[in-house]
Amino acid sequence: MNKKQKIEGWFLKRNYLHFDHPLSFKKASLIVKDPLVVSRHAFFPFLTFDISTIKYKKNPETGKKVKIEPKNRSICYSSHLDGYIYSYYAKKLSTIYEEKLIELGINNSVLAFRKMDGKSNIEFAKQSFDDIKTMGECSAIALDFTKFFDNLDHIVLKNQLCNLLNTKKLDPDYYNIYRSLTKYSLVNKNEVYKLFNISKNNYKTRPYKICSIKDFRTELRKKSSLIKQNPTIIEKKGIPQGSSLSALLSNIYMLNFDKNMNDYVESFDGKYYRYCDDILIIIDTDKAKEAEDYAMKIIKDLKVDINSEKTLKSKFTLESGVLSADKDLQYLGFMFNGRSVYLRSASISRYHQKLKKSISLSKKTMNKYNKIRKRKGKEELPLFKRKLYEKYSHLGKSNFIKYGLRAKDIMNSPEIKKQIKKLSNKLEKEISS
Repeated sequence: MNKKQKIEGWFLKRNYLHFDHPLSFKKASLIVKDPLVVSRHAFFPFLTFDISTIKYKKNPETGKKVKIEPKNRSICYSSHLDGYIYSYYAKKLSTIYEEKLIELGINNSVLAFRKMDGKSNIEFAKQSFDDIKTMGECSAIALDFTKFFDNLDHIVLKNQLCNLLNTKKLDPDYYNIYRSLTKYSLVNKNEVYKLFNISKNNYKTRPYKICSIKDFRTELRKKSSLIKQNPTIIEKKGIPQGSSLSALLSNIYMLNFDKNMNDYVESFDGKYYRYCDDILIIIDTDKAKEAEDYAMKIIKDLKVDINSEKTLKSKFTLESGVLSADKDLQYLGFMFNGRSVYLRSASISRYHQKLKKSISLSKKTMNKYNKIRKRKGKEELPLFKRKLYEKYSHLGKSNFIKYGLRAKDIMNSPEIKKQIKKLSNKLEKEISS
């Protein structure tokens, strides 16, 4: 990345396969900085694929964890030029949005998708737990939206965007971008690879775009049914969770709610935080029900719903100077009981299952090749452990263990230290078994 790219901060090198070629910084700049070109640009469909998350639930009768229906999450990503446009306009809008947050006095309440001195969800969770310790006897209410990005109302989004830009009507370039993210279309990556005979495992051996513009129009758009419209377009809601602009637009969407909710909670000397679709209200217990009712009332203006099944309420009380909760508070991947902070058991369990699966696969691969070596009279090789340690131990550069160790230090939590130590022991146990 050259100095100019670093200063402007919107250009990232893109090497993945899509319907167009990656562009240089110079070529991309000529396009994204020309409002007329952007206003006439035809956006490609997003490529999408699903990630399945295995979940477990404790059986209340046996106390054992049982596997439940896996949760599928769709990941989508834009073409190269589309991505450059989204990134550039996200950079422009972000500057205006940050100024607005300061003006409204809610700069410290909106946490997600912002550069806040390099802070992460660990620091944000610690701040909220420290607030509870400072307040002493209080209540914490954690609210969660139902399918947040899928339910963002297009009219509300457009109005909020106009308000932020201080205009009654979006300029043509902004409108075209807004339209591309509300009337977006999707193509399943695996299906389009199959259509154009691209190997899922060796796609990098084909270092150019998926197909020509001609083939895109004749083979994909006209002859196949692979292109799917935004599934909630009829209801005029939903934006894709995958573009570099979507996250910022979701924050802009919530501006009025954030301002009103923050002012209300602060009037009772409480704290209000929102991390994407996770809302946390820390307030005097006597005002907790009133604050929750107020949130449910004003959220109706945004035409999104609170997931009542995920609403969590924790009441913190002091007894002999010791703070405790009637129910552990779960927030941003951590649990807090008034005294201790620890990682969610679901996160620990999910990581352990991934660990077991990877080790099992590695052992099967080792046995397969050792059978071949044995037939050839060669010496058998031991289990290849380097990648396992990189993925599942403190020796890796970036993994759950490293995250846990960082959280342990920031939270000053001996409980997290114990959890991480148990995971490390499980790794050694699984490898040696």
